[in-house]
Amino acid sequence: MSSKGDGKKPPRLILDEADRQYINRNNKDKIMVDNRPTAKNSHQAIFSDLDSIVEKLHQWIDLANIPDDGTALGTVSLAFIFRSFNQYRSILNLLKTNHWEDALILTRSLFELLLHAEELIHRSKDQELAAQHFLLFSQLQDYREWAALERYKVASARNSQEYAKKLDKIDNTARKLFAPFSYTNKKKRKKWRENWCKKKVADLCNLSQNPMRMHQYRILYAKGSDFVHSSPAAVFSATHLDDESNWEKFITHVDSAEKDGLRLVASFSTIFLGELLSLTGNRLPDYDPDWLIGKLSPTVKKIANGW
Repeated sequence: MSSKGDGKKPPRLILDEADRQYINRNNKDKIMVDNRPTAKNSHQAIFSDLDSIVEKLHQWIDLANIPDDGTALGTVSLAFIFRSFNQYRSILNLLKTNHWEDALILTRSLFELLLHAEELIHRSKDQELAAQHFLLFSQLQDYREWAALERYKVASARNSQEYAKKLDKIDNTARKLFAPFSYTNKKKRKKWRENWCKKKVADLCNLSQNPMRMHQYRILYAKGSDFVHSSPAAVFSATHLDDESNWEKFITHVDSAEKDGLRLVASFSTIFLGELLSLTGNRLPDYDPDWLIGKLSPTVKKIANGW
């Protein structure tokens, strides 16, 4: 982009908004409206299949009487199912309106949920103990969220400095209650661990029984991180910076990237949902793994071939 005073005309920023309105640079008064259908209308057969998966899960989860098995593992497994179901529905809603970038962020979250399930169910020698550990870490996160809000009130003068001293005492007590996740670093500072299993995402991928897991990780984190962190690549992903002669070429490029993004997110999220249910689905009385496999496999192939 040109700077002021160099005698050159700076390029205009024309954004590709959700309403798909494009401005004709040769005629500022004329607005070109692209009336192409949304992804939902363009790929009705695919979304019909994906919606049927959501409907089946709705029957298994919301319309069923799911008993409490009295175990930490059972509680965590159900929480995995509920979380994945809600995420998947949100992903589909975003995809139907072409917002694949935001759906990609949720797909990355669903991916990490699957990794946690694999760690707890596949690799833990004592699954019940691991589930209790997982639940304890959840309680720690609730405490840390509360403590951060209370310290914000002190910093913004809504609570006194005396209250801050009380928070310090509470924190000392919390470190005893959540001792497995508290440690002192090399600088002698008390710190909290950032995950329940002392493993990073990359570690969990390397330990996975699925040989594709690390490849999925690289794709999701290379592409998804741009949008999670609003990097320059994400900011300018749908922004035209060149001159008028490249405008149509830019639109073609954006459309092509959108199709690739829709295909990637739809296939990955559906695969991850299926894998997670294969680990936890036995907590649902009406769960039918044969139906799920019979539906997911052809649907993922249809996404790969038909988008």
